[in-house]
Amino acid sequence: MIAVSSRRAKREPVLIDGKPIHGRAIQQLIWGAVLGTVLFGLFFSGLYYGGTQVHWYVHLGGFYWRGVWVKPHWDGGMGIIHAHTWLINTANWPDYRHPYRNIGLGAFAVMGALSITGGSKKMASRWYTALAPLLVLIAALVLITAGVWVTLWANARWGPASHLVTALEAALLAVIVGRVLHTIWKPAGTRIQHFLVERGVDRHFRRGGVGLPRWVRHPLAPPTMREAAATLIAEDEASGEASALRAEGHTRKSSTIWWIAGTVLVLVLAFDFLGFIGHFWVGVLGHNFPYLAPGS
Repeated sequence: MIAVSSRRAKREPVLIDGKPIHGRAIQQLIWGAVLGTVLFGLFFSGLYYGGTQVHWYVHLGGFYWRGVWVKPHWDGGMGIIHAHTWLINTANWPDYRHPYRNIGLGAFAVMGALSITGGSKKMASRWYTALAPLLVLIAALVLITAGVWVTLWANARWGPASHLVTALEAALLAVIVGRVLHTIWKPAGTRIQHFLVERGVDRHFRRGGVGLPRWVRHPLAPPTMREAAATLIAEDEASGEASALRAEGHTRKSSTIWWIAGTVLVLVLAFDFLGFIGHFWVGVLGHNFPYLAPGS
């Protein structure tokens, strides 16, 4: 998601019920931190944990299917990392694969927070929007690999760093990588947020809504989305589009879009849950979890 904003909006704030949003900067900060961590950081961590650490199997009564367990293959270098492989080898592979998870979560959280609070004037094409997640993932792998290489080189030259310095290095890398990823993602995010706002306004009118919906009048969405929706509603009322949508009501297409959006949200929350279990419950606190991390 990318916030829709402009220089003009900073000079002339969009009004909600005749007033600018109260505490807009604080709301932006909170929404950026929460959605950046949940929609991006934990989602990425969930992909990593679910894809490389969890043993997915089925055991019902006497039936057992061994399923898929990538962890041994992942820990062993996936058959492409050997003792004399250039840059990454079996000796330093643990030094790389762990930062992919740890720095990646922070980097994607930073990217998400910037996406909520910082907009783009350029809206990506459909092709770029479809390819953007892959481009972001490739960029993240390259940048994190380069960052880890620099830290390993520094440790070899000046000696191992303390835990505090290592944590600060990881945080700094996460911020740098996150800002670069945001640059790649923001045109696609602008298109996605514009689509979400349009669908929200469309649904409001198709349900016979008049004026501003509750999620625009109250802080139930990021301020940038509320302002974009308020502007779009005013434009649709002035052009007659709102009256046409009220008369048409719900269609199969509009209902299908919301079903798809709901399914995507459930999948995102599922990976968020995986990310929380893998990164915090298991990785930080060292606890086990039934099925996902049952322990030895």
